[in-house]
Amino acid sequence: MPPIKPRNPFVPAARRRGGGPMGDRRAPRGGSRNEARELLAEAQEELREARAADQAELPGTAAAAGPRRVAVTGNRGVTAADRAVIRRVLRELLADDEVETIYFGGALGADTEALRAALELRRGNRPRLVVVVPDTLDAQPLGTRDVSRRADEVVELRRPIDAADGWRAYHARNRWIVDRASLVVAFWDGAPRSGTGATVAYARRRGVAVRIVEVQGGDRTLPGRC
Repeated sequence: MPPIKPRNPFVPAARRRGGGPMGDRRAPRGGSRNEARELLAEAQEELREARAADQAELPGTAAAAGPRRVAVTGNRGVTAADRAVIRRVLRELLADDEVETIYFGGALGADTEALRAALELRRGNRPRLVVVVPDTLDAQPLGTRDVSRRADEVVELRRPIDAADGWRAYHARNRWIVDRASLVVAFWDGAPRSGTGATVAYARRRGVAVRIVEVQGGDRTLPGRC
């Protein structure tokens, strides 16, 4: 009788059985192709169900069916043509009776231009206009403070703004407004390495609807700041 070969504890059981990386799901040698197709279909169905479950847990997806909460983000550099575009889009948002709240980031550029347009165009007190700043209002650029104070509410996240930590305060502010929105409107030149680009990417990962409005200005001179 030949000696018994000792079992290698470092080789997975599926490989010792010849099951391959699919383990027991692998169709046996000589088995029908239909069985293999059925197993593949089951695996694909499980993947679809898992993705659907993940999507159901994302904020913003269910909220889209009710009153709309809009987060506005955009490039810090804006041109005269950009201001006209921003004003047109804000007019559309204000005319939408389903829009309940609009969040603004309070930064120079598109954020403040959008808030200024909303304040000038709004009739009555709806939608509610909310400015969210990363630290305090007094820490914001001087050119934004007076406009921000005219909003219905100013939320101060009180996170110190510091380049040494990669501008984490700005990113925290952007996540805050996205997490509470059912729609993100981004006045963006398409540059991914920018605060606006990071905000758009985060919204898409969270399953929040994104509307891109192309503008000419940009964030290129201020990486990560939005």
